[in-house]
Amino acid sequence: MATKRSVGTLGDKDLRGKKVFLRADLNILLDDSQNITDDNCIRASVLSIKFLMAKGAKAILANHLSVRWGTCCQSSVHPLISWE
Repeated sequence: MATKRSVGTLGDKDLRGKKVFLRADLNILLDDSQNITDDNCIRASVLSIKFLMAKGAKAILANHLSVRWGTCCQSSVHPLISWE
């Protein structure tokens, strides 16, 4: 059985040339005009994505949409396209 590891314990040898499936929290809060009002979850995920890429891995991202902070997120990640 494989040993459970976290992203931080993986090195270049473990990741170079590998595809890594990363479940990232990309939930965002939108205002009534569909503008992103809170991008903290995206910014937090960027650290892990950059870490994997720096180690030579290809990051495959997955997200799920959910109800958060009492506000229903949109049923699309389309607003993320314009996020910077």
